[in-house]
Order: sequence, then structure tokens, then C-alpha cells
Amino acid sequence: MFKKITSLNNDIVKNLIKLNDKKDISTFALCESEKVVMSLLNKQIVETLFVEEKFLDQIKEYNITTYIITEAISKKISSLKSPSGIFALVRIPTFKEINSNFLVLENLQDPSNLGAIFRCALATNYKTIYLIDSVCPYLPKVTRGSMGYNFDLNIKEFKNLDEFLDFKNKNNLYLICGDLNGQNIFNYKVKTKPYGIVIGNEGNGISSTMQSACNDIVTIPMQNEVESLNASVSASILMYMLNN
Repeated sequence: MFKKITSLNNDIVKNLIKLNDKKDISTFALCESEKVVMSLLNKQIVETLFVEEKFLDQIKEYNITTYIITEAISKKISSLKSPSGIFALVRIPTFKEINSNFLVLENLQDPSNLGAIFRCALATNYKTIYLIDSVCPYLPKVTRGSMGYNFDLNIKEFKNLDEFLDFKNKNNLYLICGDLNGQNIFNYKVKTKPYGIVIGNEGNGISSTMQSACNDIVTIPMQNEVESLNASVSASILMYMLNN
């Protein structure tokens, strides 16, 4: 049984619009685009669907509360200029303590970067992510960038570095970060497991305080006077190299 929403002033529509803002994402996340939503449906983690009529045949086999919306509502609740017309409401997973390799992301602000890092993290089995003062991991743009894999990860957010360092010390976390003055990653051997890879802000890298808290520092050698790499590229290289 489908329900219809036609008014832009509907309270449900107003609440969905808020889910494009970091401060309003706590229990549920709004996900969009056909490929992402269909992937989430197949994972059986979607709680509510909002679709334009053109998608009804595609989603009718799923026994999920579904609202039929207008194109105008799609544009209102979407973070895209040209929305596809299909949206899913997904409950944000609860963090669980896992004793495995992990990532620490300090002050990451680009949703696309974060989404790309999430995809690679899952591909290389770094399933636990610690985020420090970073962009919300469940913004629609992050979900699109990760192709919905952010919901397969174990994510814990920290408001600031002090909060994370307290957690790090209590749990005796072993941290490895990248820097120009570190050991060549091609010669480095991981000393202990589990360990965490630290990735810093897109423009400024990791803070000096965070670097001081790391156990080891490694360097990705670069040629032709290239000084730095994109945060998601650096993270991907470190994850693959240290995982071998």
C-alpha cells in the first residue's frame, strides 16, 4: 500500500529537508540516487522509501513503507540539482567495539573525499572508522561517494582531538600516520595489530598534536616534484600497502 505526499509544506517533507544538514542527522539518514537506494534495499536496511511514480514498478517487490512524491518534492528534499526521484530513509548503525585494523580521520571536510575513503576502507577490510571533527559520515553526498558502503562500516565520531586522544590512551591504540619525513612505506613493516592509519585534513594534513600521538610515521615517495596527494588517494595507498 502506497501513501501520497503532494504538498511541499507537509511535515514529513520538512523533516526530510533537515537531513541534508549535519546537525540534524542523528538517528536516520536520507539517501538518494537510483543505484545507491537499490543497493541499500538489497541490504535490507531501508526503513522508508520516497519515490516518484516512475519508480513504482521497480520497488513494488519490497515490503517497505513507501510514499509517492512529486517531482517538486524531489527537488526540495534532494541535495542534487537534478534528483533521480528515489530516496531512502536508513537508520544509522550503532557503533560496536571491534578489535581490527581501523582508520582515524582528522578534520576531513570534503564529503566526496570521505565517501571515496569509505569505499576503499571496506574493500581493504578497515571496517572501523574514527572521525575527529569531520564532515558528517551520513550526509547524502558522502553516501553517494561511498555508494552506500558507509552503512557497512563501524563509525565513531569525536567532537575534537582531545576527546579522541583520551579514547586512544584508554584503549592503547597503535597509530601510523603519513608525513614527508617518515619511513618509506615500501620498506615499512607493521609492528603490531590491530593498528590505525591516520589521515588528516585535505589542505593542512594531520595536526602536530596528532602526529606526536602516532607511534610510527611513514612516507609515500613521490617523483617529479609532486608535493602531496589527495586525502582519499593517500588513504587508499596506505591502506593497501600496510594491509599486505
